[in-house]
Amino acid sequence: MWSCEGDPNNYEKLPSIDMNLLLTPKGETGTIKMPKEAYMKFDPSQNVFFLLITPWQFQGLGGKPGEEYWVMGAQFL
Repeated sequence: MWSCEGDPNNYEKLPSIDMNLLLTPKGETGTIKMPKEAYMKFDPSQNVFFLLITPWQFQGLGGKPGEEYWVMGAQFL
């Protein structure tokens, strides 16, 4: 888990993350909105932010060269 020190006022300014997802093999898409509480945690006792999602290079998704992926764990399902 990635962390850093920060100002509590900045936590309130974090936006939601909109993600476009491919829903069907026909190309139909949908958008989900991830609120800041789903991807960032703030510990006010230490003024520390924790990033709850992590980029991961994974070669098994069958992607094309140059494509990037973020893998979401079970907590997002």
